[in-house]
Amino acid sequence: MFNGGMTMQLEGQLKNGDKVYSLTYDISGSDAFEFGKPLSNVFGSRQGEYRIVAIDETWGMHTFPDLTIGNNPDVFVYEITKARPYTTRGIRRYSPQVIMVGFDPILLNFGDDHFKIKAVVREGSAPIQHVVLKRGDGGFNYTLYPEGDIGNGDIMYSATYSFEPGALAAGSFRDLFGNQDPLNEHVVEVIDQVGDSHTFPGLEICASCPEYP
Repeated sequence: MFNGGMTMQLEGQLKNGDKVYSLTYDISGSDAFEFGKPLSNVFGSRQGEYRIVAIDETWGMHTFPDLTIGNNPDVFVYEITKARPYTTRGIRRYSPQVIMVGFDPILLNFGDDHFKIKAVVREGSAPIQHVVLKRGDGGFNYTLYPEGDIGNGDIMYSATYSFEPGALAAGSFRDLFGNQDPLNEHVVEVIDQVGDSHTFPGLEICASCPEYP
């Protein structure tokens, strides 16, 4: 579910068994005009921000964008459900787009010592030059590297973040992405070979962003 009650629909399954859900969110031209500048903090726990909640048939649940540390041991289960391959092609613009960003795993166990930061990137009119995770104050800068096409032309990029087991306290980090708090929030930036760029989680609404044919 998105925003407390808008149900997302299954679009398909990636090669690794993960599934992609989505919904279409319509806005009017007048709303787009009022937004004016990029919406910098779409996902989070603060007032006016949005969360995605996944609930299974046993009422196990997780809320994005929470990176949660707790008693979450690895389990092995045979694939419970299958879906058709994910092939949906989204709209390309002349500039590149960071479509999705998250963690793998996003539920960490007390004994874990690493996780991946993953970003799905869509090329525009030029090849990608680099994809970078960085903190708002420039405190650190991690390069993400391509893993491959996820099945629809978009490319998965990732980087591994390592830490000492037990270094992260139990609980949830809820507001890691955005640019309102430069000491604690992070962005993922993509720049292509002609210098065009996009920064996640900015949702940009502009007067002239034509579709790239």
